[in-house]
Amino acid sequence: GDGRLKLADAKDYYDLIVVDAFSSDAIPIHLVTLEAMKVYFSKITASGLVAFHISNRYVDLEPVLLNLANAMGLGYAIRKDVGDDATGKGASTWVVLAANNGLFDKVAVNDNRWSGLETKPGVGLWRDDFANVARAFLWQ
Repeated sequence: GDGRLKLADAKDYYDLIVVDAFSSDAIPIHLVTLEAMKVYFSKITASGLVAFHISNRYVDLEPVLLNLANAMGLGYAIRKDVGDDATGKGASTWVVLAANNGLFDKVAVNDNRWSGLETKPGVGLWRDDFANVARAFLWQ
């Protein structure tokens, strides 16, 4: 079933929710809207995290998640890893959000691979009824 709908119906609460659905050409926009965030954070424990794997060649989801985090008063951090041909590791970008901002104080102090998110003008706040994908598109 659809992950967002299944999660909304779940009776449990989680320490970590991983959203990993954005690496293909067509991204499921309904997973990065204000309404989706409300579902995720209704199912997270007080010290829980929501992690997004946002590696994508066509759409920059970093400013989308920043706008959502700001709208909900969430803490956030991003990690951009480079690939390593010798080990076969691909490049990846992860964004982590938390209702408990104190969680990121520990990350920022102890691990310089994490940083803040960058904004992009015009992306706006994505909702179920409107998302400005053209502004988030990575024009080549």
